[in-house]
Amino acid sequence: MLTSTAMKRDACPEIITENCDQGWLGREPTQDEQEVVSWMRSYNIRGKILHAGVGTSLLHKSFGSMVSQGITRDGGEATAARSAGLDVVVCNKYAVPSYRDKILGPFDCIVDVNIRSYACCDAHFMEYMRFLLSLLSPQGVLVTSNRGLQYLHPTSIKALRSLFTDCAVRCHGNVVVMRLRSDWNRKLINLWRALRSLLP
Repeated sequence: MLTSTAMKRDACPEIITENCDQGWLGREPTQDEQEVVSWMRSYNIRGKILHAGVGTSLLHKSFGSMVSQGITRDGGEATAARSAGLDVVVCNKYAVPSYRDKILGPFDCIVDVNIRSYACCDAHFMEYMRFLLSLLSPQGVLVTSNRGLQYLHPTSIKALRSLFTDCAVRCHGNVVVMRLRSDWNRKLINLWRALRSLLP
C-alpha cells in the first residue's frame, strides 16, 4: 500500500528490469485509452502533450502533432510511433534518472493511462509522479485512469490526494485529472488546514 513513508525510502526493494518487448501493437486500444481521448476532446485539451506508454499510438492518431513526445518500454511500439512522426524515448518510466534529460517539457497535458500498474516499488512510483508533475506547464494537467490506478498495485484517489497535496485531483468517470495548485490556492488550503486544526 502506498504511504507517505514511500517518499523516504532510499533504495528499491526490487530490481528495475531492463527494457523488454511486451507491447500493445496489434491490439485494440483499451477502454481506458478511449475514455481518456474522449475526455481530452470534451475538455478541448490544447498545447503540447506527452504520452507515457504510447501503445497503439491512439493519442498521436487522435491529436497529431500536439503529441510531441512519447515514452515506452517496447521497441516495437517505439518503431511504429516513430514511423508516424512521434519522438519516442525507450525507457523504463520508473527509472527516471536514465531518461530525465531526454524529455522536452513543459507539457500542457501528460497522459499515462496505467500510471501505477507496473511500478517496482512505492519510492520509484513517487519519483516518477513528481517528475511528471515537474514537467507540467502552469495550467497543465496529468491524466490517468482510475482502472489503471487499481490494477496490480491499487492506489486510491484518497491516497493520491493525501500524497500530492500540491495538486487538485478530480475524477471524471474513470478519468482522473491532476492539476498543480497555484500558489494562491496552496496558501488558502494551508490557511484552511491551520484554522481547522484550531477547532475542537
